[in-house]
Amino acid sequence: LDTKRRLEYGVQQIMGEMKNQLTENTVKLNESLQMRFDGLATAVLGNQSVALTNLTSRMEEEISQVWRQIGILYHQMSRSA
Repeated sequence: LDTKRRLEYGVQQIMGEMKNQLTENTVKLNESLQMRFDGLATAVLGNQSVALTNLTSRMEEEISQVWRQIGILYHQMSRSA
């Protein structure tokens, strides 16, 4: 009976330590995953920001060319009228 109690106590000690280790490792894993997802989100947002900047610049160039053409056509029409 005494051996059985010691064995049960030992099993309880082991289970308690395993629970503590599991809790600690779960926290570490969550922190690690959070850091990776934060890094991924930052990278994606950075890439989208660069793409948006490039697209905006290209649109500005195209619109500027359209306005130049409109100006040229206006002057040509003004001269011929």
